[in-house]
Amino acid sequence: ISYDIQLLLARHEKEKLRLHAVVHRVQEMTTALTDAVILVDRRSNMEWWNKAAEQLFDFREIDQGHKLTNLIRHPK
Repeated sequence: ISYDIQLLLARHEKEKLRLHAVVHRVQEMTTALTDAVILVDRRSNMEWWNKAAEQLFDFREIDQGHKLTNLIRHPK
């Protein structure tokens, strides 16, 4: 049982690292876009945004984790 648990943990860690690398690559690609890109979680909390979104909506580092709808500073 111990071996099986260790094997599952190793697989989980490997998959976690792979997914982290994919997310990082997507973030790098969207950083170059001139359009604003904002990633939110299931609850609409902001997880990441590119420079275009930062400039357009005046996002700051402290905004990460807050609801997108609460942070749009210029609704028009």
